[in-house]
Amino acid sequence: MSFLGADAAAVTGPVARLALLAWFDFVGDPRFYWTGFGPLQTSDGQFWEGTSGVTGISGLAMPLGTASQQVSFSLSGVDPRIMTLAQQQSDRVKGRDCAVFVQLFNEDWTLRGPRRHAWSGTLDVMTYKAGADGVYTVELTAENIWAGRRKPPHGYYTDADQQARYPGDLGCQFVASLPGKTISWPS
Repeated sequence: MSFLGADAAAVTGPVARLALLAWFDFVGDPRFYWTGFGPLQTSDGQFWEGTSGVTGISGLAMPLGTASQQVSFSLSGVDPRIMTLAQQQSDRVKGRDCAVFVQLFNEDWTLRGPRRHAWSGTLDVMTYKAGADGVYTVELTAENIWAGRRKPPHGYYTDADQQARYPGDLGCQFVASLPGKTISWPS
């Protein structure tokens, strides 16, 4: 991500007015958060929820080369929908898309152009804990596009991968039951 002209001066000056925006594509309930207070409507018409959502993003850096990068998002004071996701996260969160954007503001805190894409990734693990005051904190981890580059797509001899390659094929149906099994040939 690069800034040119007046935008470059705006982010390199003594005061940079910007905010991070985080998008999580949860199944059936995508969420849009920003690091400010109250709702924010970006130039594309999307509404973003204020800091009651994202309280921290760590690990967000410009990677060198093709190194895999893990980013953690902290969500504090989350609503019951997000707590339900955290408790049943395996099928509704893992593998879903997420992205981080940067929104620049003018001196009067009006939008300065469109949001800019900073990072994309895939959600991995979602954990939660309850604080002493009854406020829940959810921790989300995500990995960038390089995380699974060594794993071939559907490259294992499992029934699930075989079904992904050729739906209805039963060639690997019993592979999981074979380790440690003695097979007499011919019977």
